Amino acid sequence: NAHVDEEWAQSPAAEQLASYLRVGYIESYEMGYSNCRFGGDGSCPTGPWVNMGCIALTDGEFVWPEGLVHYVEHHAVRPPGAAGAAAADSSD
Repeated sequence: NAHVDEEWAQSPAAEQLASYLRVGYIESYEMGYSNCRFGGDGSCPTGPWVNMGCIALTDGEFVWPEGLVHYVEHHAVRPPGAAGAAAADSSD
């Protein structure tokens, strides 16, 4: 997967992004819960069918699914540049 970056996942930037993703404001409630897209084959460390939530969060600029933090923490997913940069800028 183009967005999986195991080396980055061990960095302070990944921890900072995970913290940032947890404190977004609710943007909308979706019509149902989603499951981890990595979990169907049993590869998810938190279980095969992890509940990923049903809301979209925002910081006023970006919108992301509630479960994005799970992918950052458990699957080494590194979001595209602008989203990660916004999280990094928030700590300044």
